[in-house]
Amino acid sequence: MKPSSQLALAIFVCSASVLAQEIDPGKAGSRSIQQAALAALEFSKPQLVEDVGAGAMIAGRFDCDPGGSIYTLMMGVTGGDPDSHLALMAIRPDGTTTNFSWWSAPGLAAVSAPPKSIFVGNGHVYVLAWAAEEQEGRKSKYPAVLIFNGDGTLEDTVKLEPDWNPLTLGVFASGNMLLASEDRLNHRMELSLVDDHGALIREIPLAGNDFVTRAAQLPPAARGPVNYSPTLLISMAKFVPLGDHLLLVPLGTGNLPILELDEHGVAGSTIPQLPQGTVLQGFISSGTSAFTVRLARLLESDKEVYDSQGKVLGYATEPSQRMTEISRESGRVLREIDLGAVGVQPACEANGAYRLLTSGAEQRLQVVAARLR
Repeated sequence: MKPSSQLALAIFVCSASVLAQEIDPGKAGSRSIQQAALAALEFSKPQLVEDVGAGAMIAGRFDCDPGGSIYTLMMGVTGGDPDSHLALMAIRPDGTTTNFSWWSAPGLAAVSAPPKSIFVGNGHVYVLAWAAEEQEGRKSKYPAVLIFNGDGTLEDTVKLEPDWNPLTLGVFASGNMLLASEDRLNHRMELSLVDDHGALIREIPLAGNDFVTRAAQLPPAARGPVNYSPTLLISMAKFVPLGDHLLLVPLGTGNLPILELDEHGVAGSTIPQLPQGTVLQGFISSGTSAFTVRLARLLESDKEVYDSQGKVLGYATEPSQRMTEISRESGRVLREIDLGAVGVQPACEANGAYRLLTSGAEQRLQVVAARLR
C-alpha cells in the first residue's frame, strides 16, 4: 500500500540562527544517483497521528528510539510552549503521541526557545537549551540539559557552565554527555565530555576530523561547507547513538566525514562519496556495513544570511524522493530505496522496518511503516 502523495505539512529545520528549508520536493525524484541499484518498499496501513491537526508543521529534525517512535518539534499543536508555540512530541507507531514540556522546569525562571539540540537514547530524551534562574532578585542565564523519561516526565536538569555555548548534544550509554561547540579563538570545533552533573571530564581530540578546520581546507566551491559559518556546520551536525559509541553526522554537507566516537576520541570515520551538488539531508539508520541516509540537492537562495566573516548562516535544499545506502567502509553509494510518493518523510529504521511520516486525504499527519520488497 502506498501512502498519499500529498503532504500538507511544511518541513523546516531550525537551530539557533540556522535555517534549512526543503523546497519543491516534487522535482527531486527524477534524479538518479551514480546509476545505483534501486529497491522498492511495501507500506503498511498508515495510522493517523493524534493531537496533530491539519495546520500543524514539523519544525525540527527527526530522532527515533529502538521501538520506532519518532521524536520531532511541531508547530500548531496543542500543549506546546505558550511563547514559541513549539511542542516536542514523540509519535508512536500506533499514532499515539507523548508531549515533552521542555520549556519549563522546576527551579528555573525560564527556558528559552527553540531548543539548541535534542538527543534520544538510553531510554531518555535529552534537550539542550538556555535556561535562567533567579537568586536574590538577580537572574542568571546558562546552558542546561533537561532529561525526560519515555513517558514525558522531567527526571533531571543538568546545569552547565555559563561561559559554555554548546550547539549540539550527544549522550553515551554511560550517561556522560558530549557537547559540540565552536572554539572561536582557535577556529575549530570543540568536543567536551562532561559527566551527568555537568562537570568537565576531558576534551575529545579530533585532529584532522574537525569539521570547521576541514571545511576551511576544502577547494573553493560555489556552495557547500567551505562557505558555511562554523556555527552552521556545528549546529547542523547530529549525534546518533551506536551501541556504546556515538556517530556525529555532518548534515547539510557532502564533503565531511561521518565520525564514530567513543569517550576518548575518534574510533572511525567515513567520508560519503556523494554526487556533485548533493548533501546529507537526514540520517535514517546505521547497519553493520552501510549507513542509510536521505540526500538533497543544494540550492541557491536569495534569502541567505551571513556572519561577520561573510560565511553563510543558512542553506536551502531540494530533497530526494529516495533513501540512499552508503558503504561504511568506502563511503560510496551502494543502492537507493524509492520512497514511493512525493511528500513521504523517512525518519528512521527500527525492528527491520522504516518509519515514515506522510498525510492523507484530509491533510492530517500519518505515521507508516515500510519494509523492503
